[in-house]
Amino acid sequence: MKFMTFNRSCAYAGVANLLEKFAIDKQDRDIAIEMKLPYFFYYDQNEKEYQAGPQLQNKVWFDLYLRPLGLEFIEKKLTKAALPAFLRNAVHNLMLGINIGNGRHTVVFQRYVEPKYIFLNMMHAYGNENPEISFTEAGLKAAVDEQVQFGYLQKEEKIIPLLDDIFCASIEYWKQYLHEVTEYMLIEQSSNSLAEHQEKFFAPLFLDTFSMMELLQEAELVKKIAELRTSYLQAMKTQGAKQLSKWVDLNAFTAVIENIIDLIRGEYSRQPMPIKIIPRKI
Repeated sequence: MKFMTFNRSCAYAGVANLLEKFAIDKQDRDIAIEMKLPYFFYYDQNEKEYQAGPQLQNKVWFDLYLRPLGLEFIEKKLTKAALPAFLRNAVHNLMLGINIGNGRHTVVFQRYVEPKYIFLNMMHAYGNENPEISFTEAGLKAAVDEQVQFGYLQKEEKIIPLLDDIFCASIEYWKQYLHEVTEYMLIEQSSNSLAEHQEKFFAPLFLDTFSMMELLQEAELVKKIAELRTSYLQAMKTQGAKQLSKWVDLNAFTAVIENIIDLIRGEYSRQPMPIKIIPRKI
């Protein structure tokens, strides 16, 4: 079993476990580094939120790693009512998201042993959880959405994607992020707004980008992000409406984003220039 080796990496640990069936031995961190994940940043227009690192977790992103290996991530949907019968007859190991506590968590289906559906539980190696998690049919239906999205790997023609567009888009999204979040922190916000924007604005930098900079061993950036996060969390511990710029040093915040953009530019300049094959639009 492949474990999670960085924060919120359950989807990439799921892909690592699927790769074992193709005799490919990788950890989630290997996948992230080899596909250049730490340099990617995205704004989801539908969800109205920024995404970095392990939150870039669908076919478009997984295939950036898989297609050069001659594999493809196949995404499909079905209803929760149809899921149990489908799993009983599944010919692929497949991964899907279940609802646990306040969030979603990736699991990899292993087998059906009546009356239980048994999954690998993506977890940290040092965690206290059980590496397998099982559900009755009723429990499984209660843990998934009405429409269940799942994915599996299959062999496909090798393609080496050109990452130019993704590097360039990431830089522009970071610039947009810097402007939007700075404006937000300059204005007094209600407690409800601050709670709502915690995941949309601050988790992408303080959790996901932080993890990505750790993977790149960018010690100085990791330290600076941690300092900003400490200031932000101190502000969030206070009651009532607040103006975050009174806690978070906006000059330091700007410098961190500019340093990240410089890292992306540097990596972009080092990329080889193969025959241009454009990956599917993100």
